[in-house]
Amino acid sequence: MDLNSLKYFIAVYEERGVSNAAKQLGITPSAVSQNISKLNEFYNEVLFVRSGNTLVPTSKGESLYQAVKPHVDAIAAESTALRNPRKSKRVITYFGHKDGDILFYPQLLNAISHSNFDLSLTNRANFVAQDEWLDELRLRKADFMISTQPVELSGFENTLLFEDELVAVCSENHPKRDAMLDESRFLELDFIAWNTQREQPFILDSLYSGNVENRNIVYTSDSLLTSLYMVSKSELVCVVTKRHAEMLKNELNLSIHSLPFSEKLSIPVYLSYRKVPKSDVVLHWVLNQIQAII
Repeated sequence: MDLNSLKYFIAVYEERGVSNAAKQLGITPSAVSQNISKLNEFYNEVLFVRSGNTLVPTSKGESLYQAVKPHVDAIAAESTALRNPRKSKRVITYFGHKDGDILFYPQLLNAISHSNFDLSLTNRANFVAQDEWLDELRLRKADFMISTQPVELSGFENTLLFEDELVAVCSENHPKRDAMLDESRFLELDFIAWNTQREQPFILDSLYSGNVENRNIVYTSDSLLTSLYMVSKSELVCVVTKRHAEMLKNELNLSIHSLPFSEKLSIPVYLSYRKVPKSDVVLHWVLNQIQAII
């Protein structure tokens, strides 16, 4: 038994006759009849009986149709996707910190809605712990990853999307805003520490070569947006990316300052993905859109 025999069987079932099934399939009625006979022999059962001018499935024919129809349709859909990706439904999955989504996700959804692709996006970071992202990506359980570190595995490519300066942020009415200009006074302030899961637990510790371990951390968060909101409502300060701070400056009444260190600190953001075959036009398009947006 092969897949074509099942396709012929499904056509006869749905068309209730050999002639109409043959027209739908674009083959001769004799070819359809021969394949139905082969199925009868394979299952040692009669799959159809004649009732007037139509063929009616027997109980075995009915149960066979219910069993194989979903699988044959799925195989046909996958085959169509491989031959013509533009006409198939596609789910693109990725890993990325939720703070990064606000930099490209809305614009990408808008681009998708105006494209000819039938696709959706799923950030699997909501379901998988961050220390498992790399293994999941390697096992092809995601199409790409957006991270502050490149993927150093054979067969993967890394594109530097941007390198963003780190800045100090406080509320516009912070009583010690002038302390943001002096390193020693700055480190005496009360901090919200932004955790980005890099080598060191917090972003400032990860990138600054000096000693900042003694600063007073009163709150930690892995959400940059939460950190900025709390800063706007308190006398706390935090160190975040300039791009995010400027995006929310007016809405949250934030005051943005260059870090009072001799060295300039910045954080890279990479788009990492397995080498994409030319035939996968959908994934190529998505990756190009992300690079254009960011």
